[in-house]
Amino acid sequence: MKQEKAILLCRQLAQLLAAAGEQQYAAIFNDYAIGLAEGDWDVEKRRVLQTFKGGMGSFNDLVLHKDGTQLGAQNNELHRLKEALYNTITVNW
Repeated sequence: MKQEKAILLCRQLAQLLAAAGEQQYAAIFNDYAIGLAEGDWDVEKRRVLQTFKGGMGSFNDLVLHKDGTQLGAQNNELHRLKEALYNTITVNW
């Protein structure tokens, strides 16, 4: 159940990021979804968690925008999905 939820969240993140023009991050989360579906759960979840680490300029700092204007609803959804994925993967680690 946890694995399926993580896969779905990665796919949702990829769709949101692609729609916002963040193709590089979209590809990363599509890759994570495949890895979580086909790979070793423990290895793959560590790989996903690495995305959430980092300093300035990391994925956690990403703000979606278009023509210099922040995309409020999309950023709220991005935050919700990131938090849900992190919580799904780290519960009962």
